[in-house]
Amino acid sequence: MKKQLPIGPIMIDITGTTLSQYDKEKIAHPNTGGIILFARNYETPEQVAELNQQIKAARNGPILIAVDQEGGRVQRFQNGFTRLPPAAAYADQPELTEDAGWLMASELLALG
Repeated sequence: MKKQLPIGPIMIDITGTTLSQYDKEKIAHPNTGGIILFARNYETPEQVAELNQQIKAARNGPILIAVDQEGGRVQRFQNGFTRLPPAAAYADQPELTEDAGWLMASELLALG
């Protein structure tokens, strides 16, 4: 007998820098809990701020918007953002680590 696993929120992605009708339908689906953005979704800070507004408008309720933005090689949004070294470069410096985290967070938060 197969055990039925509960269906919970899933994280989805989109292909472009704006939402298609299909993207809007996926975002509105009740099983969608979040969306992850990649470099392919980014042109400028202003563009991705508008994209974030489109995502929120397509959703009836809250939605998590995520991006893999760690610094070093893993920095999906580059143009208009502070270029940070990999976290390992300052891992033994707690104050610098905290400052870098706050900098990344504030730059992303400004996008909505």
